[in-house]
Amino acid sequence: MNHETADPRAEAARAAIPTQGVALWRCPKCAYDARVQSLGEPCAECGAPLGPEACRPAWLDAESLASRRRLAMSGALCGLCVLVATSLMPLLGLIFAREVVAVIVVSTYVCAGVGLLLQSFVMARLGAWGLSGRRATWMRLAAWTRPIGVVVLVALVFSIDGAERGVDGALLGFIQVAWFVVYLSVPALIIAADIALITRFGRIRKALAIATSPWHVAIFVVQVMLLLLSALTAIVPFIGWFVAPVVWNVLAGLACGVVWWDLSAVSRRGI
Repeated sequence: MNHETADPRAEAARAAIPTQGVALWRCPKCAYDARVQSLGEPCAECGAPLGPEACRPAWLDAESLASRRRLAMSGALCGLCVLVATSLMPLLGLIFAREVVAVIVVSTYVCAGVGLLLQSFVMARLGAWGLSGRRATWMRLAAWTRPIGVVVLVALVFSIDGAERGVDGALLGFIQVAWFVVYLSVPALIIAADIALITRFGRIRKALAIATSPWHVAIFVVQVMLLLLSALTAIVPFIGWFVAPVVWNVLAGLACGVVWWDLSAVSRRGI
């Protein structure tokens, strides 16, 4: 007796979607190689219906995969270098004479700032991968939110004294409230932009038919927690302006490292 029964979902998908000239790639649920199957059929491994999401993304090819993989590796190494450099420079300030402490402090700020710029360039390229038009522009803008936010925070602190001169009464109170709202909003925008980028990387992982593992989830939770802590630190003048950018560099390096790991997995199994 034949106990096999037709899957109603697969039959519906087969009837609703044209199958001529459509090449499948991977099952979006289990990443099984579905190139020998047809659109609308159930996956031979897990039984999930193979719809359009089982096709290989149009923006994925060997060249773009290799270039984004190198880019993600450079972002991860940049985050590691900034972490090591900013950790060693305060130690150098304790070893050498007081005359060079100021130079070391300035060098530490410069290192964190350069790291932010490099990481923003890398994150912008990775975040916009596979997108076009307005969506790609939003991802690039999200990637550049961190260095722009640091500049805005510094400018706000150094401009508040000048803005309050010659102003009193209700206008002074309005300026102070407006300044405080903007000063607190900048770290919140940085958090939102970083979470948008991390979410985008998760969608790229899904498009590449890579299952989200427990360590993906654990890293995401750690990233969100550190982002919240760094936002609270960023509003503290001078010290926060140094600690928060270093944390953002490290988090960007971690995100790039996860992307590199996922792209390496795709490269090993082939496209």
